[in-house]
Amino acid sequence: MLNVWRLFAFLVLSFLFFQSQTTTSYAQSKAQNTARVSVAPATVFDRNVLEAFTEQELDDTYSGLTSKFSKDAVLYNNIGATYFKRKSYDKAESALKRAIVLNNHPAFLTNLSIVYETLDRYTEAINAAQRAVTQSPRYERGRMQLCELFVTAKRNNDALICYDELSKFATLDPLSKTLYGLTNLRIGKADRAISLVDPLVRGQQPTPLMYNVLGFAYYQKKRFTQAAETFKRGVELDPDSPNLRYNLAMALTASDNRVGAISQYNFVKKANPEMAEKLYRNLYRDKIIFVNDNGVSKLP
Repeated sequence: MLNVWRLFAFLVLSFLFFQSQTTTSYAQSKAQNTARVSVAPATVFDRNVLEAFTEQELDDTYSGLTSKFSKDAVLYNNIGATYFKRKSYDKAESALKRAIVLNNHPAFLTNLSIVYETLDRYTEAINAAQRAVTQSPRYERGRMQLCELFVTAKRNNDALICYDELSKFATLDPLSKTLYGLTNLRIGKADRAISLVDPLVRGQQPTPLMYNVLGFAYYQKKRFTQAAETFKRGVELDPDSPNLRYNLAMALTASDNRVGAISQYNFVKKANPEMAEKLYRNLYRDKIIFVNDNGVSKLP
């Protein structure tokens, strides 16, 4: 059996802002913040106001809230979301934790989970997402985050249960369906993976990840020609992906198209020399030689 590729999924997650019931104009907010006056608990800056702040203005607003022991959980969340967008992840974590102390809302917990994930603190990310789901089992955004984390952590059985549960009360978006298919694939259910992902690549916006998952499913079913054609379509969408080109080469090799497989080697070598070396060994493994006492002999 050929040693097949390892798939890496890069997840794009949305970060939730809460809109305020009472908003302040940008000019008023900036004046209040610059003067470092206390912010009343009922006063909430909306998303546009916070995003317009400079980093110093945002820091001053956050410091003003904490020094006055503000009880405005929504504002802490929105400040945390703003810090997150600016990649100030430590500050985002701090603000979100304050929001959660005041209100253990599943949206705040999901946001904190995303921060932890971004920092590669996956145990904490999963824990925060699990708390969100425990708090509100049918909170779609929290469960989706948890499912994706299980996929990333390769906790395949947990991911399968998570997506099974999510599909009971929510319509899965294309990414969720793709990862659901990947999860089934990882536990040996290639047919189920095909049934989930094949309709997606026939849709209007197929992605390289969809083709990668579907191609691997065909490969597992030993439908090598279909696998090669599927990986090829993925390469057309993402020609710089060494994973897709590696997979295409393996599928072409399995379907006795060594020339086509070798043509992919040069692309892989430029992007990922280590992966290229692995591909080279697979392409030429029947030509490996060894040395014994009688000299050099070709392996049968």
